[in-house]
Parts: sequence; C-alpha cells; structure tokens
Amino acid sequence: MRFLYGGQVYRVNLTNPDPLIIDVGANIGISTLYFCKKHPNAKILAFEASKKCFPWLTNNTKKYQNISCFNVALGEGEYVYFYEPKNGIGFDSSIFRSRVGNEYEKSKVRTDRLSNYLNGNVDLLKIDIEGSEFFVIEDLYDNNKLSLVQIVVMEFHNNVSDKNKLSPILKMFEDSGFKYQFSRPSHIKYEEEHKRDLYYDGYQTMILKAWNLSDPENRKFDL
Repeated sequence: MRFLYGGQVYRVNLTNPDPLIIDVGANIGISTLYFCKKHPNAKILAFEASKKCFPWLTNNTKKYQNISCFNVALGEGEYVYFYEPKNGIGFDSSIFRSRVGNEYEKSKVRTDRLSNYLNGNVDLLKIDIEGSEFFVIEDLYDNNKLSLVQIVVMEFHNNVSDKNKLSPILKMFEDSGFKYQFSRPSHIKYEEEHKRDLYYDGYQTMILKAWNLSDPENRKFDL
C-alpha cells in the first residue's frame, strides 16, 4: 500500500480518456484498483499466476465491469510456482526458487504469452513478476508488439536468473523506440536494502519507467 499510494510509482499521464491498461503481476488487486480509481473509463487486463492470490484478485475487483482477470503466468512452457505457505495470500511468490524463503510450497501454473492478448495500442503496461520481466518483454519484442505499448512501468529484479538481465531488456526498448529512466522503490530504504542484502549481493530491485517516443502527447511521466 505504501509502495503505491506513498511513492505514487504508477502515477503517469495518460491522454487517452479510455485507456487500455495491462497489470502483469496483479497479486490481490491493489495496483489494479489503483488504476481503476485513477482511470475510471479504462479497460484493464489483470494477470496473476498465483493460485493463492487469484481468488483475492477476482473478489476484490468483481464489482468493476471494466476489469478482466487471468490466472496465468506469462511466458512459455510449463512453470512451477514457488510460494511461502506462511505468507497467507501469496506475497513473495515466484517461478524462481531463489525468490522465496527456506519454507516453501510449489504448484504448477498455466502459461500464456502476453502478445496473444494485444491487438492494438496499450496505454500503460505495468510489470511486477519477481524476476520474469525478460520473458514478457522478449515475447512482445519478438512478435512486433512492444512498439504498441505507450508507457511501461516495471519493477526489475536483478540477479534472479541468468536470462533476466537488464542490458538485453534495455536493448529491446531502444530498438522499439523507447526512452527510459530508473528510480529506487520508495518502500525500500537504504538501511533495509543493506540489511536484506538487496543492494550488494542479492536481488537488487529497481523501478524502470519507459515511454514510447512515437507518441509525443503520451510519453511524459508526472514526476
């Protein structure tokens, strides 16, 4: 909650009065409801892989006809999803074993490609999927659909897997006509990063914001 409403990390300028917003890693729907409140005329597609989170997501968003929810992991092949059972509603879950604690459970999840859901322009794409960012961006790039997206706000998790590297992600953005910038998550203070080994040896987390320069009216963030 503090991440969303304190830091306002997802606050962007959308000039389209009826935007299409895609929430990848919707969890229980906090970010989804934030988008719905800020843009009441938006069409929102919310994706959540966790079978524990998804019932909460659908229940929290059920009264909004403009929100569609999908219980899939975005990628290819068959994913095994890891989560901490003590974390009741599925926070800190990932397809990567290293992203959860010593006590964990796992379940198989259905996968799909985000490119299958894109048939036109996307005003805002939010991604927070605990180390799987590369697979989503690569899918859109390989299928010539990354350029359909106007604004991307993505939480990037470094040192999670060999493939989820920042440089190829940035190259795909650059090739698709994007400009980008980075910021630190407002909910993680320097002392907390040091204590949790996030900054030095562990999973350095950063916020990447990118906007498509092909649309000069819809490319500036409200910073």
